Amino acid sequence: MGWSKPFSTPPASSEGRLLDGPLLAALLGLSLPVHRIRGAFSGMHPGSAPGPGEDFFQHRPYAAGEDVRAVDWRASARLGHLVVKERHRPLRQPLVLLLDVSDSMGFPRGLPTKRHRARQLAAAVALLALRRGDPVRLDVLAPRAFLPAGRVSQAGSAAAAAEALAGRGTGAGRADVAGALASLSADELAGKHAVLLSDLYGDAALLLRGLERLVRSSVAVTVLHVLGRSDFGLPPDAAAVRDVESGETLAVQPLQAGALRLRVEAWQKALREGAERAGVDFLAVDADAPPGLALRRWLGGR
Repeated sequence: MGWSKPFSTPPASSEGRLLDGPLLAALLGLSLPVHRIRGAFSGMHPGSAPGPGEDFFQHRPYAAGEDVRAVDWRASARLGHLVVKERHRPLRQPLVLLLDVSDSMGFPRGLPTKRHRARQLAAAVALLALRRGDPVRLDVLAPRAFLPAGRVSQAGSAAAAAEALAGRGTGAGRADVAGALASLSADELAGKHAVLLSDLYGDAALLLRGLERLVRSSVAVTVLHVLGRSDFGLPPDAAAVRDVESGETLAVQPLQAGALRLRVEAWQKALREGAERAGVDFLAVDADAPPGLALRRWLGGR
């Protein structure tokens, strides 16, 4: 499952680097949650409670941002680079990123778009998983399904691998995220950590049923709900809007425009409450804010 191509300089999209300096700085000290669910391989993750008397398992390269107290300084001097001593076989809980790149994610027209923010978040989460030794797979939203776009396990530069992976997949046009979620194989995802990055436009009831089905099948599910200012309000002089999913142009009445924020906030609240009842970790992400803020809000207390 390793990445077959070597990495040097991470690619940059038209909207800039995914793992830029501020985002990498925000990741310092963060780690993904350890989900104890059926289907995960036996063992524990590094640092989750190793005892001093446990047998030596292996050395692995030190990753930037890790606690330097984990470095084996004698072995590092002998090998010529920093390594960390693992005293047990770590748990492998593969990460599956479900990335929405549909037309509705291409807003606002100015930078950055929701799609770019979602890619940045995907790259950051992938990097945290790779640093821990977990393999990562990216599935990109197509019109009616999530299609595999690539996978990587820790090899060479974890940051470069994570950024290259998250940059894969082009826009899906009109796409049905709820229907695509319903078509996922729950059995194939059992024991994995699935992270959905989307604005979640579509059938809310179907979406919540799909999330609940995955949780019942022993999938650890996290939803990063990516919305920006353009989702909560219209320009003051807007007389009509074009629905990018349906293609319809709809007239906008002043009272409708003023009520939009309340409607969107109520919709997001209902999604969050429904997801949390189903056992899903749900995080609202402001696409207009630096992505590191959302990640620290999600993972900073772990």
